[in-house]
Amino acid sequence: MDDFSLLEQLFPAEALEEAKGPGPEPGPEIFTVSGFLAECQGAISSRVPLAWVQGEVSNLRVPSSGHFYFTLKDERAQLRAVMFKGRADALPFTIEEGMELVCFGEANIYQPRGELQLVVERAEPKGEGALRIAFEQLKRKLQEEGLFDEEHKRSLPLLPGRVFLITSPTGAAMRDFLKTARNLGASGEVVLCPVQVQGDAAPAQLCEMLMLADSLAVDGDVIVLTRGGGSIEDLWPFNDEGLARAIHAARTAVVSAVGHEIDFTIADFVSDVRAATPTAAAHVVFGAARELADSIAVLGERLSAAMTRVISEARSRFLQRFYRLRGPQDLVNERRIFVDDLTRRMESVLFSEMGRFRLLLQSVGTRLDRSGPERRILEERHRLDGLVSKLHTVADRFVETREARFSRACALLESASPLAILARGYSMVFTEDGAVVRDAGAVEPGDGLTIRPMKGRIRCKVVSREE
Repeated sequence: MDDFSLLEQLFPAEALEEAKGPGPEPGPEIFTVSGFLAECQGAISSRVPLAWVQGEVSNLRVPSSGHFYFTLKDERAQLRAVMFKGRADALPFTIEEGMELVCFGEANIYQPRGELQLVVERAEPKGEGALRIAFEQLKRKLQEEGLFDEEHKRSLPLLPGRVFLITSPTGAAMRDFLKTARNLGASGEVVLCPVQVQGDAAPAQLCEMLMLADSLAVDGDVIVLTRGGGSIEDLWPFNDEGLARAIHAARTAVVSAVGHEIDFTIADFVSDVRAATPTAAAHVVFGAARELADSIAVLGERLSAAMTRVISEARSRFLQRFYRLRGPQDLVNERRIFVDDLTRRMESVLFSEMGRFRLLLQSVGTRLDRSGPERRILEERHRLDGLVSKLHTVADRFVETREARFSRACALLESASPLAILARGYSMVFTEDGAVVRDAGAVEPGDGLTIRPMKGRIRCKVVSREE
């Protein structure tokens, strides 16, 4: 397609005829090439100031300046386009060869080559969202660099010392993690590292807190990155390239638990362990310790039962062999000892019963003595004296409390009384009609006034006044 055919598409025939001039008459206006292109630029700017253009990206070129030069084409035509570095850096994705784009920009003629081009201000992928494309591009880039390789994954400690929990201090993720940790009987210390988990400031905060936690961590500690579910926009801070590289560079094992079971982020791929939810993260960190404790308890019970069984069997075998070795004289001696033991036990029981009856008689006598009327009256008199003494004490305390409250109330009333102010030398001035004088301008020379000091009243007349 030549330049004249392109102009025919942009301008109506009348405009072209007017631009060509009235014909070969004497003294026609002759344009220079740059002047003609400037006229064309003006016509294009007035007719097509801004427009959306859809096409496939081809001939993509990105020089050291950072500007993106490419061609938008469809089945029948093509259009050169340029997107300057500042606009391109603001895109959430990177323009690639063969991508179908919808571009918004201004038509422009590049005069050094006389080419029509589109200066792109905004660009959006056709069909799939920009964030999804940016996610796949970054995932592919980091995967090619080896950040997802298993050889870089660190194993979690069996019994973690401290767990640095990087999340929002007000989110449900923190509560779910801590609740599950308590249910698992976690013995390690959980250090809450509060950050924003969505919004423009979130990626920088996540990176800063991750590096701080990594610098404070020692062997046996774990870092957990977590938040609840949400849209791809809400989870986007966990797709930040800087955060991914910070996780990869960390010395401490990192567990990523972002969103729900179906949600995946770049942080999930680069971290050492990915947990589906915050609750699952607590199981990943503390579950091994719980399983180990349960296994130890089961093994301990089995060992104790085995030892008891072995000892019992050994004792049984020993007794069997011991009794087989005993002779008749041993049995006679054993019966003699048994008879002597029964005799001693019988004598002991008789003496014990006699002593018990003796104590019972003494106890009955004592109780009879205590139940006499004189002793009962004496005890009741002592109890009555004690009650009277307590009554006097309570009454005195009640009176003292009321007196103290009354004194405080009097002092409070005294401090708030206007007479207390007058007692310090101040006075109040009233006009003849009883109004308080607050301003010298409220009285005139010759007016009668009443001065009210602490005691008495003073009648006076205004001689002069000063404003």
